[in-house]
Amino acid sequence: MLTRRSWRAAGVLAALVVAAVSIAAAAQSALTTQSKSDASSPGELLAEVRGLRADFQQVAKVSVQAQLLVARLQLQEQRINVVAGQLREVRQLVGIKESGQIPKKQQLKGFEDSIRSANVSVEQQRELETMIPMIKAQIAQIQKEAQELRVQETELSNQLTTEQGRWFDFNSRLDEMERLLPASPR
Repeated sequence: MLTRRSWRAAGVLAALVVAAVSIAAAAQSALTTQSKSDASSPGELLAEVRGLRADFQQVAKVSVQAQLLVARLQLQEQRINVVAGQLREVRQLVGIKESGQIPKKQQLKGFEDSIRSANVSVEQQRELETMIPMIKAQIAQIQKEAQELRVQETELSNQLTTEQGRWFDFNSRLDEMERLLPASPR
C-alpha cells in the first residue's frame, strides 16, 4: 500500500516537471512568435516577458513543493514502518509473558493441591510451603512486566495512528496537487 502510493507521488512529481517543461517550451515559442511579429510594441513584449517570468516562478515553486511533499511522504512511511515494527515486537513480548504465566500458575496449583491432599510428608509440605511464596512472586513479576508491555503497546498503537494520520495528510496534499495539473491528452 505504501510503496504504491510512493510511486504515485513520484508520478505527480514527474507530471509537475513535465508541466514545467511544457510551459517553458510554450513560453519560448511565444517569445519567438512575438519577436518575429513587427506589429508588436515593446510594451507588449515586456508584459509578455513579465507574464512568462511569473509563470516560471510559479512552476518552480510548485515543483519544489511537490519534491518536499514526496520527501516528507517517504520519511513518514519510514516512521510508520519503524513504529509498526516496534508494535509487533511489543505484542509478541506480551504474548510471551502471558503464556509464561501458565506453567507457573499450574506449578503453584499443583503445590497447593499437594499440601491440601496430605499425601506428602511433613518435610515435603514445609518445602512446598516455602516454594509457594517464591512462585507467587514470580507470577506477580511476570504480570507486572506484561502490564508494562500492554501500556507500551497502547502508546505505540496511538503513535502509529498519529503517524498514519500525518502520512494521510501528506498524501492528500499530493492528491490535491495532482488534481490541479492539466489533464494530459491520451
